[in-house]
Amino acid sequence: YVYSSQLETTSARTVFPCFDEPAIKAVFSISITVPHGYSAISNTQYKLRKSLPNGDILYHFDRTPPMSSYLLAFVISDLKYLEGQTIDSVIVRTWATPANYQHTKYSLDIAIKLIQFYEKMYGIAYPLSKMDMVAVPQFAEGAMENWGLITYEESSLLYNNLTDTERTKQGVTVTVAHELAHQWFGDLVTLRWWDEVWLNEGFASFMEFIGANAVVSELEMMKQFLITNYVKAQKFDGLPTAHPIISKATSSNQINALFDEISYEKASSIIRMLREYLGIANFNRGIQYYLSTHRYKAATHQDLWRALEWATSSRIDISAMMNTWTKQPGFPVLMLRHSHDNNSIVISQQRYLIGVDHHFKMNNTSINKYNWHIPITFRTENGKKGKFMLSKEADILHRKTFDGWIKLNLNQIGYYCVNYDLGNWDALVNQLMKNLSKLNDIDRHQLLYDSFELTKSKLLTAAVFLNMTKYLVKERNYLPLYAAINALTEMEQLIDSQEAKGKLKVHILRIIQPQIRILSWRLDTTVLQSKLQQLVMTTAVNHNHTSVISFLLSAYDHWVNNLTRLPVKFRHIVLSTALKYRQLSAEKLLLRKFHHAPSSSLKRTYFKVLATSRNPELLKRLLNMTLDLKVVNTDETIDFLASISVNPIGHMLTWEFYKKNSKIIHNRYFLNVGYLQEFFKVLVRYFKTEDQYNDVKHFFHLPHHLGSAKSSIAVILSKIRTRIQWRQWNNVQVEKWLNENVRK
Repeated sequence: YVYSSQLETTSARTVFPCFDEPAIKAVFSISITVPHGYSAISNTQYKLRKSLPNGDILYHFDRTPPMSSYLLAFVISDLKYLEGQTIDSVIVRTWATPANYQHTKYSLDIAIKLIQFYEKMYGIAYPLSKMDMVAVPQFAEGAMENWGLITYEESSLLYNNLTDTERTKQGVTVTVAHELAHQWFGDLVTLRWWDEVWLNEGFASFMEFIGANAVVSELEMMKQFLITNYVKAQKFDGLPTAHPIISKATSSNQINALFDEISYEKASSIIRMLREYLGIANFNRGIQYYLSTHRYKAATHQDLWRALEWATSSRIDISAMMNTWTKQPGFPVLMLRHSHDNNSIVISQQRYLIGVDHHFKMNNTSINKYNWHIPITFRTENGKKGKFMLSKEADILHRKTFDGWIKLNLNQIGYYCVNYDLGNWDALVNQLMKNLSKLNDIDRHQLLYDSFELTKSKLLTAAVFLNMTKYLVKERNYLPLYAAINALTEMEQLIDSQEAKGKLKVHILRIIQPQIRILSWRLDTTVLQSKLQQLVMTTAVNHNHTSVISFLLSAYDHWVNNLTRLPVKFRHIVLSTALKYRQLSAEKLLLRKFHHAPSSSLKRTYFKVLATSRNPELLKRLLNMTLDLKVVNTDETIDFLASISVNPIGHMLTWEFYKKNSKIIHNRYFLNVGYLQEFFKVLVRYFKTEDQYNDVKHFFHLPHHLGSAKSSIAVILSKIRTRIQWRQWNNVQVEKWLNENVRK
């Protein structure tokens, strides 16, 4: 039995009468009476625990510091906990069910380290005497940063090093780091109104990487930021539906709709850019000043800019620069063109846009009328490096001191993409073919990522990206191969010709073959090498690589016969391969494993393996299971539906299932719209035709009880439009390149 509160954003008023706005802070005195055998926890430590004549227990808690109503929390349960302390005697406890509380040891250890790290970085001691972190069964909110009492869904706090993957460990690490960062950014200093939710979520989404990198450095989280935040933000922010980071919000639905990729991933990306531009020391000094000046109060973005300007002695007009990133939608693409005499380079900016239809163009005459203040960094073929600020539509860079190619946006710090003239693109491709080490792995990632994304806006021919992929047989790093393989896989899904698909398959297998040989099935790999292993081996299986498939089936057979244990990091690919080739026998075994899984983590693992099946009847059975709360918990339903939807065999089945059961799903998640928003984006991932576009548009044109999730509908329609346009613009080019460069 667990009773857990969730008051963000506007639910405190449903618990007690209050001025339920973030800027209005109060001191709270909480008392809770619970049945015998249960405990109560709240934001502060209890000062009195008293048995009542009827057997109930009364808890009186210490008064809170001044705080916002949405951060108030209480949990009544029979959960058990582990306990530790920081060096300054802050009590830290991690709670879970009696069967799982021992698996909170990892979270407890890193929480203690993170609190100490943040205290040092922020220059402010953790303001409370204790920190409780609770794994709440069937908590469908991810996690919530209540001051001194953070609540988590179980998969975000529990980690068993014997059965859980490195991915689970990483997820737990960054979630704990995110929520603890909020104890200062959001709890101690709170946004004045919800139109600036990015001040909370953007900073926590950036600080989770700084914190995780500090306490678990082997995860290499700062490199992973590009994939998890930067790329995710731009794929959302390039759509015509994108809104400014600071956006008006007056109703509950408008407020909840702002908890999206703009407020989290984009905001964290521009914070990363600003930190690098100001210098880490200046940035940290400004953050400390901001927090100390506004502690126990509410603040706005202007307060943050003033603090950072103070830290730089007002040498930089941060407000003027950052207003261009926070008060207008989208992001820029830089267009680089050499002059006719080759003595100078013209660099211009325009808004990067994809998925734009005729209706949007007609109603948005100022579509390209945005200018950003862009901190540009560059390096040249002869090793010269430089930086400058582009604050107007175009500027000129003279070539007196360098020859050859030029590469902009070093280490992909700037939140923009770059399109060169074809001569410079060719020179960069030739450089990668000749000596790839002259550009680091992050810059190689950016060239591959930008060159493919630019094909979606018709700014660059697909041949440039495809020519660049030729060098990848020599690539050994995760980031560039991740960008390339994901782009090639997306391309494979979009092209029409079966002959072209066959040739693209040959090209992909040629790229990954060296990695199969080098990494093989080694267990002694770094985190990023392990991710590369899994990416390469999954790609190999999906493209019918016979020796890889043979090895995986052999590993499965040994496991079934109790001859060996499956290495955790290869478990998913071994089981999904067996499901594909062993079919019915593997289905029966995996269904049995799912129904008797000893933990929520293993339960998710087995379901997601089953969701890769090529058997439509099994997929239909799984879809029906997602609505049975005796089998699938509330916090699992959307995740499980999404795992079937990303299966090329299952995506239309999921769409039809969703249409049939939408009322049940909407009612179940009406108060957890973040889950619905994420599900909608995955639901139509493979839709690429006008008929599919019209089907989605027609369905959502009907009345549905979506709440703030309704804002996602325009987003998914723009994503489908993007794929339709990509096929119109690129199909012929891709087929031509494959015919000229790949033999089956």
